[in-house]
Amino acid sequence: MVLRQITIAVLLLAVLAVGFILGYGSGSVITTITATVTTTATYATTVVETRYITVPTTVTSTRSVSTTVTKTMFLRETTTKTLAETAAEVITYTTTITRTTTIPQEEAYVSPVLDRDYLQALLDYINRASASIHVVMYVAKYDPDEPTDPVNRILNALVRAHQRGVDVKIVVDDETYRSYPQTIEFLKSYGMPIKLDESYSKRTHAKLVIIDSRVVFIGSHNWTESALSYNHEASALIESQEIAEIFEMYFQSIWSNGRAV
Repeated sequence: MVLRQITIAVLLLAVLAVGFILGYGSGSVITTITATVTTTATYATTVVETRYITVPTTVTSTRSVSTTVTKTMFLRETTTKTLAETAAEVITYTTTITRTTTIPQEEAYVSPVLDRDYLQALLDYINRASASIHVVMYVAKYDPDEPTDPVNRILNALVRAHQRGVDVKIVVDDETYRSYPQTIEFLKSYGMPIKLDESYSKRTHAKLVIIDSRVVFIGSHNWTESALSYNHEASALIESQEIAEIFEMYFQSIWSNGRAV
């Protein structure tokens, strides 16, 4: 009996230690651990005993965010005593550990960029971009006869970003290709990756810019002199990696099916 109690205590400590180690990390994991101990005894009958022990534990770990892990371990002990003159007592412990980690969502910074404010805000972020600039734009109108045209300023900033190693990719609608082919010619002359959407019959009306997989400009501003200088236009600047990643997946789905020009 003493040997059995010592064995049970050792197994419980081992299970708790494993559960503690598994408590660090993120996500949900279900782990089953089985241990078997055999002792020798003499019995006159066959008996199966089952009992359950609940062992709740809480572990707090600190990484880039503070994470609280709550585990409940259900310990089932099954004892089988087999009829024999000298028989073996087999005790099997099955432990199930369920771990759920909750990480708080990132807070997003959102700012309206209205009318003329859009141009300067976008240029500031393009000029600071270090990794990627991905664009989906219904209309982009390059004006070769007016160097100071606001659209020219954006396109030139994209060229400079491309030349310093930023991953710049642009998708435009057929409306740009049909009405403003000079935009396509200008970008291609600098080796800029540019595509049309997947089909002539598909209208891509989005006005979307994603910078460094962290910053999103989205709203009503087309890249035309009218939109950037005269119209009433309303867009939003969003700083959130979580939200930007959703728009990145959207961009990649359009880019991967896009047509080369």
